[in-house]
Amino acid sequence: MKAADSRLPAKDSVLVIGPLSDATRSDIVRAAQAEVAPLPGVEDAFVVKTKPGNPRQLFQKVNDLVGDKLLVAPVLIDKDGERLFPTGDIQVRFTTPPTDQELADFAKRLQVGTPKRNKWSPQQVAFAIRSDDARFLPEITDQISAQPSVHAVWPDVRAEFRRTGG
Repeated sequence: MKAADSRLPAKDSVLVIGPLSDATRSDIVRAAQAEVAPLPGVEDAFVVKTKPGNPRQLFQKVNDLVGDKLLVAPVLIDKDGERLFPTGDIQVRFTTPPTDQELADFAKRLQVGTPKRNKWSPQQVAFAIRSDDARFLPEITDQISAQPSVHAVWPDVRAEFRRTGG
């Protein structure tokens, strides 16, 4: 398992992480012909939803509007059709626990944020996606996945839960 293949970008939604001004929100609504709503229970995270289309084009349009101060990521869809909302971090499980210098070199080479080690699993590390990174989330995970020292990679996400039954 190198990358989470079962998570595909939604064709109608992206997530903006960070404080979104009213002016920028209006620009997104107008330019992307979209609705912008806060992600319930999460401070400074907004779902931009529009008509289904090309997920990369929607990402690019919204990313161009918000600039490099806010993070834009596609909403992801899992194998069961559930929506997953990226947190801004990418989880990486290395084949062996990396040294601090290896992590620093890895972060610099792959242009990701400062690593945060998992205290329970020494080979697992979280890297933040930088707000000035204009790459599409699947491209970032693909680039990380291609590294020989990586066993698995996946975006850290929040799930949208729905109640079922009576």
